[in-house]
Amino acid sequence: TVFLGAADSEEHFDGIRKIPGTENMLEEAHPATTLQWIKHIFSAENILKTVKEYNAEAVILYNLPVATLLSVKFALRKTRIKIMYDCTEWTAYTDGGLPKRLFKKLDEFFVRNFLHRLCDNIIVISSMMCVFFPRNIVTFY
Repeated sequence: TVFLGAADSEEHFDGIRKIPGTENMLEEAHPATTLQWIKHIFSAENILKTVKEYNAEAVILYNLPVATLLSVKFALRKTRIKIMYDCTEWTAYTDGGLPKRLFKKLDEFFVRNFLHRLCDNIIVISSMMCVFFPRNIVTFY
């Protein structure tokens, strides 16, 4: 198992780096500007680097935007790598300006209505989510 998470927003570097003192924990640079955030949301580059480096058999995306899921799905379309989504929240609420709030609302709509068609498995944490998604692809914990 390899974990790829976001670095502290105070640290500045490019790409991916290993978290000191760990063997399988990586972090990617935290986006600072709006353009960097857009690239981060619509790019699977860092995930693909990690998949290749560790010869992954599956990818679990934890509460990422559906746009990121689609990028990963497209990038891995010719492989046998399973794509799973760990869905722990279902809210359209977010702080920020109008564009951010609209993006979050649209993303929440796609999570609710299309997530089960976009990935191989969904991991959920509530019985309501378990009932909502098709049973054949849901793991409830």
